[in-house]
Amino acid sequence: MKRKLGIFLIITMLIALILIVFVGPKYQEIKLENLQTDRSLTASSSKTESSEDLGLYDKLKESKSIDILVMGNRYKMDEPDSLWIDRFKKSIHNQYDSETNVDFLTTEEDRVFRLLADYSNAELESYDLILLTIAPYGSNDEQGDQNFRLVFENLLRTVMSNNPNTEIIPVIEYGVDYEKVDQIQNLTQYYGLTYVDIKHVIESSKSSNSEYILEDQLNDEGHQLASDELFERIRAHMFQNKRNNHQVEEFLHSGAERFSSIQVISDGGQVDEPLSFNFTGEIIGLTFQMGSDHGIVDIYLDGEYLRSIDTYSSDGDSEKTFLLNSQLADSEHVITIQPSLLTNENAEGSERELVRVITN
Repeated sequence: MKRKLGIFLIITMLIALILIVFVGPKYQEIKLENLQTDRSLTASSSKTESSEDLGLYDKLKESKSIDILVMGNRYKMDEPDSLWIDRFKKSIHNQYDSETNVDFLTTEEDRVFRLLADYSNAELESYDLILLTIAPYGSNDEQGDQNFRLVFENLLRTVMSNNPNTEIIPVIEYGVDYEKVDQIQNLTQYYGLTYVDIKHVIESSKSSNSEYILEDQLNDEGHQLASDELFERIRAHMFQNKRNNHQVEEFLHSGAERFSSIQVISDGGQVDEPLSFNFTGEIIGLTFQMGSDHGIVDIYLDGEYLRSIDTYSSDGDSEKTFLLNSQLADSEHVITIQPSLLTNENAEGSERELVRVITN
């Protein structure tokens, strides 16, 4: 019995020795390969994550593609190849070998209030660069003019809050009046942003304005000058190794907080009969479809006549937003829109279409 047990132990030891000599190294090799694979995957994941976290200027240094959002009122894309944004894209590609993906959030209107409403209710991706273009106002809007600085401040704050690490550059289009330019400058400086004033760039050039302007619009040379100015800002920031970490400060202007929660509460509809909407807030605005066959509507706020709005336009179909009141008591209200007995002799019809109701 003892002899059999001894033989069994010897055989067991021989098998163990064989495993150690021949199988052990192979097992260690496999284990090492698995460990290296795990480390490689971890490093790759870390590298991908850090790449996604890169800011605009780090991406340009590494010739990575960048995402740009152009926001603006009355931004026209009739001939995109000739506009300053397209020339700017080419400069980025030529200098840094980076591809650019550009999205647009624009309106045909000249109202910053409409742009704020559209942006506040849009579902957008993250961007490396946001160009906030401000065009000149083309028509009188007393409420809009009085509240421009308040609305623009909230537009800046909303964009900054949603994009804390994004480069944000307001671009003041040619023709914006000096009062609004001053307001934009004060706000961008207060919030630590840079801006491009195209009119100032043109007036500071050695050539006369006529070389860059045709019928109050930028010509090819004007678009190139605007593109060059914007590109130089980017180059300067590259040299400074700029990093963005926007901090939203206290409001600069008293009363601006009223515009901090703009929202669309209804998509409207045809005004063939009175339409009423209940809302709670301090601000009320309406967007109408304009056209050559559109008529006039009467507006009532809390049962009292407020104003009439003529939705006729000889410039073809478009939309227009009216900021009706921005100083309401923060309580329940009702806005009513109904067909008016007034007519426009130039209108080819009497269509009346409410596009949206905007409040805070």
